[in-house]
Amino acid sequence: MQNSYKAERYQIPFLFPESRPRLSIRLHYMYSQLVKSLDRISRDFSQMALAHQTHLSLPVRSIFVTSENLFKFSSIYNQMAVRDVFQFNPQLWIFQRKRQKDIALHHRRTINKIFHGIHAGRVHINYFFGKHCLPQATNPDTTVTNLPQLRFNPLINCLQSRLPPPKTFRNATTKTFRKIVNQLNPPPCFLAATQKQFWLDFWSLGLMAIQRNIMFRFIHKRISHKFLLHRLLPAKCTTSICSFCNVVVDSADRFIFTCPPKLAV
Repeated sequence: MQNSYKAERYQIPFLFPESRPRLSIRLHYMYSQLVKSLDRISRDFSQMALAHQTHLSLPVRSIFVTSENLFKFSSIYNQMAVRDVFQFNPQLWIFQRKRQKDIALHHRRTINKIFHGIHAGRVHINYFFGKHCLPQATNPDTTVTNLPQLRFNPLINCLQSRLPPPKTFRNATTKTFRKIVNQLNPPPCFLAATQKQFWLDFWSLGLMAIQRNIMFRFIHKRISHKFLLHRLLPAKCTTSICSFCNVVVDSADRFIFTCPPKLAV
């Protein structure tokens, strides 16, 4: 993701659809199902606060809102980061517009156009960033520990599903899920947040057979992780420790999503 989208961090194209450039047909096919599913989650970043280092690393496209029909940016705008436009004031603990002499020459024209658009009411700043441009006395909920490393956790936490914890799906059969799609059958209480349209949209995605196989195996807890293999075939699989980190007991979530060495790759 990071290499294909030419992003500084792989989290950025996941979190901000507007930061994704057009990809080749081959790469688009690889990632489209993933980002389409993610984009169905409502994004409301208004209540969270980021460390200033993370803010400065975001693409500038993620903090400005405008209508393409009313306002056009130059091509260099798509390559700019927040750090090219704003700087952090550690005394006031707010973001401020960079002074003209501190702005790179090839960015000045675009930045001047942005702020002319703001003054004219044609460009707006996203609230999750704009509140960090206000004095703390005006908006006191933006103080965040100044961490040297980038942390996208507050943004990711805003995308957490409102559905019940996964354990409540343990006894849910495929018949139960089919009933949810039918409006004549009210869903059980633990699936009340699941709406018919969400499932219809999901099954309309062009998933390949291997993708559907993995998804069904994950839902029904049949992913062949080391803990399961060790329990079923102890003679052939002599340990339940994760094959990638060799430290922690393996699980389906760890095998597919959360093992740190896999994330690094």
